[in-house]
Amino acid sequence: MEGKDLDNQGMNDGVTNNRGANNGGASDAPKNEAHTASRKAHERPLMPYEQAWEYATAHAGAPRADQAYGSEGVTHIDDEELVDAGTQGVADIDPEALDEAAVLESESAIESLTAVWMRANEPPFDFSIVRRLADRNRAMVRLLEARGVTLEPVDRLPRHLPYRTVLRGIAALQGRDLEDVERHVNRKPQSEYRTRVKAEYRRAPYRGTVTGIDLETTGGDPLRGYIINTGWLNVELRKGAVPTDGASYYSGLPDWYESHPIPFADVHHITWDDVRARPEFREDADLQALVLDQLNAGPYMAHNAAFEHTWFLYFLDGYAEGFKNGTILPIDTREICRKLDRDIDSLPLDSRPASLENWARRRGTLDDGSKEKHLGLADSDLMLRTVLAELETNHLLL
Repeated sequence: MEGKDLDNQGMNDGVTNNRGANNGGASDAPKNEAHTASRKAHERPLMPYEQAWEYATAHAGAPRADQAYGSEGVTHIDDEELVDAGTQGVADIDPEALDEAAVLESESAIESLTAVWMRANEPPFDFSIVRRLADRNRAMVRLLEARGVTLEPVDRLPRHLPYRTVLRGIAALQGRDLEDVERHVNRKPQSEYRTRVKAEYRRAPYRGTVTGIDLETTGGDPLRGYIINTGWLNVELRKGAVPTDGASYYSGLPDWYESHPIPFADVHHITWDDVRARPEFREDADLQALVLDQLNAGPYMAHNAAFEHTWFLYFLDGYAEGFKNGTILPIDTREICRKLDRDIDSLPLDSRPASLENWARRRGTLDDGSKEKHLGLADSDLMLRTVLAELETNHLLL
């Protein structure tokens, strides 16, 4: 998080928001170079809540929040070219009337409802409704893809974690009260905010156990793409610690991708053989339970954690609820790099100094001739070892 001013741009409650997203300053590539394609997009106003709720009522069974939204009723979709694209959750969609405008309307409703739910002390609806709308939106996109339609990308991912979440993370890592961190940061003049936050990252030794997690996806947009690889490890923040308890899982894709390239395969090298016959992440209750247990066990770290955070909001049952009630806490290791690595200030921004690969090279956790693998488990391991090396360099481990 680079400044409190971003807190007023709709990102303060974990909300995805494309308005003003380019005001966050220069950044390293979101997850890999290919994901930057999702940064090109047009801006559009957010749908009013009343209209969004009307949309949810019509399309996601909103008044029946306790019912799963399944694939009942899809038999009327008999267009052969669409069948292998998948039709789960699109019972109310007429494929002949489906176009890009329908997708944009759906996505605007999702973003509006997310904003309302996150900001409400007592949310007026269950977040499962929003996840069902997201499932339905991906199915709509899938049907259009099967027709050869390429949608204009939308800049949906926030540049940073919410402001207060960043301070919560500092407090958790250093075993301090949040009020103590806030007291040091929330002072005038506001122009010195960044300097004060930077000081807080260095104020006390780091302690406790964290989970490092990384997702590989088919794009930068969680309302349109899929999670295809999830990996994580745990580590105790202390001198000489080594990440342990590694896990790695592939998740499936619609059958359409068996005969079409998997997006960004040139980066993550995930092939159809890796995901063949595996359930999609949204349909894999066992994997979802494992991931949710990990994230509830303590703070979790990710490099550019706003990416994982936003994907989990719409893919992982119970994540939004845990984040809102404080049991799930994301921590961005890219911000740890920016605040602790003293080399950052002397390096040009276009060299991507805070990217995991370049940071790891500076800390000696990645050989000069090696590259970041862009697979969940390998990248989680590299990230955690690099964090430990950075903390050790700054004398912040006991």
